[in-house]
Amino acid sequence: MAIEETNEWICSTVDVEGGIRPGSKIKPVMRGMVAKDLRWDKGQTLKIYFDNGDKSQHQTFMDIANLWIIDGVSLKLETTDDIKGSNIRASIGGKLNESLVGKQTTHPDYKDKVTLKVANVTNQSIVLHEFGHALGLVHEHFHTDFPYHWDRDAVYNDLKKLGGPWTDARYIDRHVFHEDPAGKLPADDELTPFDPSSVMIYTIPSNWTVEKKGLMPGKELSSGDKDTILKLYRA
Repeated sequence: MAIEETNEWICSTVDVEGGIRPGSKIKPVMRGMVAKDLRWDKGQTLKIYFDNGDKSQHQTFMDIANLWIIDGVSLKLETTDDIKGSNIRASIGGKLNESLVGKQTTHPDYKDKVTLKVANVTNQSIVLHEFGHALGLVHEHFHTDFPYHWDRDAVYNDLKKLGGPWTDARYIDRHVFHEDPAGKLPADDELTPFDPSSVMIYTIPSNWTVEKKGLMPGKELSSGDKDTILKLYRA
């Protein structure tokens, strides 16, 4: 299957009207959503191959990605020029921000193919979010403690304007509402309660919820994100 068919990624990290950016009025909670059985091995060195971009862009990406490797996390990151020996294959530029989840990149269908895309490598929020997926984290709004109720008609109306797969309500059901009768999304673990401060939160316009409350991903790792990555990969 193509990358566009298997991720849960409407990975938009732009600011939206009515969105709440995590700040001093929101107390972070220690929780995170991860894909069961798609986490990397503890102590593993993940090798990142860049499909394009220059050395400066690669370094910027790696500097941001390494923010996930906090004290106590056993993973290591390094770049490689060997696409066949890589774990994560990144592309810079274009219009898409998306990533396969964790060890999905090892599936034969994705051999030698790009598995992570970022439109703007200098946008820390985007790179943290997509690399979080690459480490095995999924969208925080999939959490059972998500505090709002969807205005489904508003979501359908807005996303269908994007064309492509978004014209199919079943695609929206799977990738936004986490309804997955065909079993195309990874099984999830709720490691740690819903974290509104997470970089893994989805950009949710306020008109998408009955409460008219929107959310936007954080620009830096929350305390909940740090707690989650430690639970996954503590040395």
